[in-house]
Amino acid sequence: MNVSTSTIRALEEFLTTGEAPTTEISPLKTGQTLGLWTTYANTNRAVGTPTTVKLLQTLPSLSETVAALLSCEPEIRSPELPAPYSPFNRCA
Repeated sequence: MNVSTSTIRALEEFLTTGEAPTTEISPLKTGQTLGLWTTYANTNRAVGTPTTVKLLQTLPSLSETVAALLSCEPEIRSPELPAPYSPFNRCA
């Protein structure tokens, strides 16, 4: 999964103002599933939850919080590996 610059900027806006355009963060499905934001169809905005506020207060910087939100996405955290995969049998 590639993350666009506009998505990163939208996450920064989201963390700074508490909301961001749904269209910009829609590629990030897991954040909403985890309850980090909720979306409102009539406004096309994603709004942060108390969980996001706690995350922002816990991490030392905005950039680390953006990274934490991105790391919730499985495709970003660990790209798909061919099955079966073991780091111990790379030559097999």
